[in-house]
Amino acid sequence: MRKFVIATKNRGKLKEIEEILDGLNFQVVSMEEVGITKDIEESGSTFEENA
Repeated sequence: MRKFVIATKNRGKLKEIEEILDGLNFQVVSMEEVGITKDIEESGSTFEENA
């Protein structure tokens, strides 16, 4: 299974993305879980706006 690192500290967003990718053989992990501590600005209201 491949890891999909999501650049957010928002656990709710991680859960939503896990649900979207369910069944696609990805392990969704937060940036903190892989040692990335940089702050990422998330000012948009959708995943697309924050991408």
